[in-house]
Amino acid sequence: VIANGRHTIDFDGGVILWRNDIELNPTDNIDDWENNPPENKWTPIGISVSFKGTFVGGYEVDNGLNTYRYQTERKAINGIYCTYNKKHAALFADIEDAEISNITLGKGKIIGNEEDLLGRAAGFVVYAEDSKITYCRNYADVSGEYAAGIACSVHGTEIKATNYGKISAANGEAAGIALGSSDSEIESTNYGEITGNFAAGILYDQGGSVTRCCVNNGNVNAEFIAG
Repeated sequence: VIANGRHTIDFDGGVILWRNDIELNPTDNIDDWENNPPENKWTPIGISVSFKGTFVGGYEVDNGLNTYRYQTERKAINGIYCTYNKKHAALFADIEDAEISNITLGKGKIIGNEEDLLGRAAGFVVYAEDSKITYCRNYADVSGEYAAGIACSVHGTEIKATNYGKISAANGEAAGIALGSSDSEIESTNYGEITGNFAAGILYDQGGSVTRCCVNNGNVNAEFIAG
């Protein structure tokens, strides 16, 4: 349900099964998007109310007795262009008790405000609480005052994901997987180039979370602190 361009329900208990790859915009001229934005602009899910459902890539098979959900094929969302007034920009703005799984965020651009403390941008989620982000991959470039390949701030959340996108924060913090984290579990890999005043390949602020089996293969460039 959408009112005034915003989602007005939280999908609590609901399942969105993403069955096919989609192309939001052609990416042939993606290098010129800042001067000539593409036709379709993405508004993050969960701007008005937190998303509390399940968003999963896969397909269903009904044998006449039961319906089975298969997640053997990761589904792609290509050509995302998101600025959302250049503040919070991501596939999802806010999730709670939610699950995002088996999704590839393909080539695209997610742009937060680089001169605003509220300018958080991420590939998948800006804020996540008591949720799961698993078997997801991000190829989109992400930029903003605070920028992360997968999620900006996570609490009590499990992340198993891979970032390939270029993550940049001209005046702030950048990380390949997540920025701020508390009471979470992160098992992820970064291949993207990370640039910011403060920059990290995996996680910028661990905050009592558990990180294991993590690998950073991306270059990390920082004005002040890099890790």
